[in-house]
Amino acid sequence: MKSVPVGQMARLGLPVDKYYGRPMHIAALQDTDRAHSDSRCPAVAGRGDTGKRRVLFDADIASRMCACCCVEADGPRDESLGTAIIDLVSLRDLLDEEDEEEQNRDDPGYVPSFLRANFNPDHWRTIQCNLTEAANSLQSHPWLYHWAAPYLTRAASYAERRCAERRRLIDSVAIERTAAALYERGRSAPKLARMWSSWRHRVVYGLPSPDDELYGENARLRLPNPDSTSILASVTISMRLPPTRFESDGVQVIDTLSHWEQDVIAAYETVAHWASGTVTLTVPPVVARELLCPARNLDLTASVQVASP
Repeated sequence: MKSVPVGQMARLGLPVDKYYGRPMHIAALQDTDRAHSDSRCPAVAGRGDTGKRRVLFDADIASRMCACCCVEADGPRDESLGTAIIDLVSLRDLLDEEDEEEQNRDDPGYVPSFLRANFNPDHWRTIQCNLTEAANSLQSHPWLYHWAAPYLTRAASYAERRCAERRRLIDSVAIERTAAALYERGRSAPKLARMWSSWRHRVVYGLPSPDDELYGENARLRLPNPDSTSILASVTISMRLPPTRFESDGVQVIDTLSHWEQDVIAAYETVAHWASGTVTLTVPPVVARELLCPARNLDLTASVQVASP
């Protein structure tokens, strides 16, 4: 039977009184007044419990329950609550790491992570995906929003900061030259569409994206040219970022955007709503044309028609 993790919720500071009166199973220990639902809990194992009994959750049990305590779910919305809490806790843990780096910036000897050799240029995408998943989970549980709102706000600011850090290292001229080369290479539309579909869905593990030959790691690591100001950016594009996906072995995949696509977003993003995973880009026509290539199958809307030369 599905359950609501009231013990874990209480540890996070979430209200549990709305679940008073719900059935639950608890095991009373002989040497403590703590209440447990899970016989596998380390606090229960080997300590002579008296067996489980079915009771109704109330304030007394709430005051002495372990984090393992659960009440019985009542419908699909309750059943999805556990996933929502996992998403929010994962986001909170990620923000703890960001907070630690933020505090380190006060150290006189601090070197920003984006200047280090091990800087992850795609970290903005990790934060954004975690934020979007948590925000989506909240749609079925709006009563959690009050608790979650500060975390959502911080996550959005960190995603923006990480994206801006990446922007400092991007050569926009390289992006535009690559776009022109990709367009010339991509005239075989059916073959290109198959390539993109195979890569997006990870048909073959480790398959490089169709962009990698022209815009691989070497292009990304080049220091930007101080004079590499973009040509007049005249096309506005709205983009919904693709969600994470799971491979057959259950591994979550975040990098469903190619290196070139990620750098285009970081370089030309003008407005972003990171929680919903939507961004507005203002890009040169050559970049817009390549982004809108049907073979890429991205969720895009252009404000004007982009003509082919």
